[in-house]
Amino acid sequence: MRKRVMLSIFAMMSSFLVFWLTQPSLTTSFLTSLLFWGGLFVLTYTLIGNIFVKNKIFYITLGVYLTFHLFIFGIYFVALSGFVSGFYAGIGYNVYTIRDLWSFVNYISFSPAIFFFIGNIEVDVMPVIIYYGTVIGSLLGYGFSTVKGKKKVLGVVGGISLASASTCCASVPTIIAVAVFSSDTSLLLATLRFFGDPIGYALIFYILPTISVFAIYHITSTLRKASFKKSLKELRIVKK
Repeated sequence: MRKRVMLSIFAMMSSFLVFWLTQPSLTTSFLTSLLFWGGLFVLTYTLIGNIFVKNKIFYITLGVYLTFHLFIFGIYFVALSGFVSGFYAGIGYNVYTIRDLWSFVNYISFSPAIFFFIGNIEVDVMPVIIYYGTVIGSLLGYGFSTVKGKKKVLGVVGGISLASASTCCASVPTIIAVAVFSSDTSLLLATLRFFGDPIGYALIFYILPTISVFAIYHITSTLRKASFKKSLKELRIVKK
């Protein structure tokens, strides 16, 4: 375990080194994000334990939630009518002008990105969205696969309340879309000001999803332990 933690930290530090020493490109963007999120992914699963369950319920739950998460978090309604007609897809990366911690966080979070245009709708698949979607989907799959009784405790408490309302209702594109199409100009200005502030930006993209991960893990573990104790109790009654 200690070795895996050290390797994970080393991979994330190497990510910053690649960012610092290279110029932005699709290749370096992919390498930087792979090192950081791959390291964080291994670190996450090392610290919370093995939550991968090799059965259909786990994989179906993970697949369904990940698709839902990518769509909800990545969807943008293009404000200009007729901006794109039909279907278009591509891949891109961020370009930074200065090398600092804030630029690094932006670079690894949103680059590289696969984007899809379907008429006036844009869907972006970015590293930060993939990471949180995979972790939350795995936790939900683990819950559905291991919790027993009372119809799996009411669908593992409603998909942990639909995965904490899709990480605290924090679909950034949806929030911006509501503000853009609102007739209240002050709402749009307040929204843009909020996302322009580093604290608001971090709250929506990182802090709320992280809180959701811990909450879902805690509830799932508690339900699993409770159902396991109940199974043992029923087994003792049968033996008697």
